[in-house]
Amino acid sequence: LGNLQGKCSSTNALDIIFMVDSSGSVYDDEYNNWQSELDLVNEIVQSLPEEKTRTSLINFSGCGSSFTLEQCQAQGRLDVVFGLDGYGAPNDLELVSTRIDSMTSDDFNGGYTWTNEALGLAL
Repeated sequence: LGNLQGKCSSTNALDIIFMVDSSGSVYDDEYNNWQSELDLVNEIVQSLPEEKTRTSLINFSGCGSSFTLEQCQAQGRLDVVFGLDGYGAPNDLELVSTRIDSMTSDDFNGGYTWTNEALGLAL
């Protein structure tokens, strides 16, 4: 972290969907891996141009093979924390950053890694 070099200089409209993995495969006792994911997303958000940027955040983990996508979503394992227009269009990136900062180990889901399903949710 801390390796980004200033603000993104794009003048194009940007729609960026961040996906953070809160499955058991990234678990550690102090939730350092989880916090590192959130810190990286926040660092990127803070480097984005505010004029034409929309962001979204998906927090994902999965359920066992006996569960459907809908059942797993009902358990909160595939969660759209906020959508592309959740903080305005373009986004108020300070509010986006504050929301990411508010996430804690309580937002960590555990469970299986359902990356494919999370990608489907993003699309």
